[in-house]
This record gives sequence, structure tokens and C-alpha cells, in this order.
Amino acid sequence: MNNEHTKMYIQIGAGIIGIGVVIGGAYLLVRGELVNAPTHTETEEETSIDMLEEMPLKDSSIINADPSATTSQRETGITTTDTENKTQYDQAIQHARDAFFAKNYSSALAFYEEAKTYEDSETVYAGMSDVYLAMGEIDKARTALDMAIEKNPSRTEHWRWKLMLLDERFNLSFAELNTVYEQGLQASDPNTKVNLVVVFATIATERGEKEKAIELWNYAAELYPANATVYHKEADSLK
Repeated sequence: MNNEHTKMYIQIGAGIIGIGVVIGGAYLLVRGELVNAPTHTETEEETSIDMLEEMPLKDSSIINADPSATTSQRETGITTTDTENKTQYDQAIQHARDAFFAKNYSSALAFYEEAKTYEDSETVYAGMSDVYLAMGEIDKARTALDMAIEKNPSRTEHWRWKLMLLDERFNLSFAELNTVYEQGLQASDPNTKVNLVVVFATIATERGEKEKAIELWNYAAELYPANATVYHKEADSLK
């Protein structure tokens, strides 16, 4: 992937919350909200106690509640232990990210393993994938990313990063990449799947698959009209 198309991913795609390595290997990228594309989907980390209070309760939530918990905690099924685990999980994730940016990859992995003991989440595996990729352990990076997808197959950004990884680091044919793309498209959140389409459109463009690329750029314009001018321009450049 050349720098121009790396920038394209960033300018007309979007990221997830976590830490990302631009697959070309030259830069680090925070997988945060980027420009000109929809980004927000609710994650496990974003679910608040207030939101949980609005959910229907199961009888067992109250029966099994921690006797030391507050009334509000009993009503939501959240125990003191749950709260402590969440705090420890958040701290471990932050320590892992700090270690990653400091290029202390062994410590980053250790902190992600610690976080996993509190919550076996997609965030843990996505982060581990980034660390393994930075270490050059691409098979482990792919395995960890597949685990993140298994935890939350609707997260478009996991599929985006998988396509970018497979395109850059594995000797897959365009047909094989297309199979992964179709799987991701079926599973992804409809509100953000345009980002997956944009990534695959870029790959198709780079690989000289003009007809497919034009189809993809036009499809991206249908999915996200706010960026239609940009996407149509990419399609027109291939005609």
C-alpha cells in the first residue's frame, strides 16, 4: 500500500476505539474518529450504568445480587465486584496502550492478558493484534483479529483492518480478498459498513480491478451520500 492510498484510508474511512498500526508499517494511528465517514456504534465500553438501568431486569439479577451492593446496583444486577473488575479492566487496557506507544510490546501483551481476565472482550484482541503486527508476528496478529471479529462480528473496523492486513501481508488473490469482504459486508453494522466498502474499493483500484472498483466506489456513494462527490470522483478516474 503506498502512502497516497494509506492517506485515502484515513481521509475517507473511519476507525474504532483502540490502537492501530497503519499496515504499511511506517506510522502509528489511533483508531479514533476520523473525518468524513460515520463512526459511532455503541460498544461494550460505552455502555453506562444509566443505560443498564433502562434495560429489563431478570429475576436472577436481584436474587444473585451482592448483599453489599447499593439499591441501584441491585436493580441493575451490577455488583461491587463487577464495578471493581471494570475499573481494573480499564486500567489494564490503558496500561497496555501506554506500553504499546512506548514500544514495550511484551508489557503491552502482558497488560492485555491481564485485561482479558476481567473481560474477554473484542478490545483486548484488537489491541493484541496491533501489538503482534508491530512485532512482525503477522500470523498471531491475524489470529487475534479473527478473535475480535468472533467477539463482535458487526464491528466494521475489525473487518477493515483484516482486509488491509490480508492485502498487505498475506499472498491472497483478489478473489480470496473478495470472499472476506463479502463476509464482512454481511456482518457489519449497516451504519458504518461504507468504511469497509471504501477499503475494498481502494484495494480493487490498486490491483487493477477497474470494473469492481468502479462498482464499489459507486456503492460507497449510495451508502454515504455526504461523501458521494469524493467517491464518484474515484470511480470516474477509472473510466
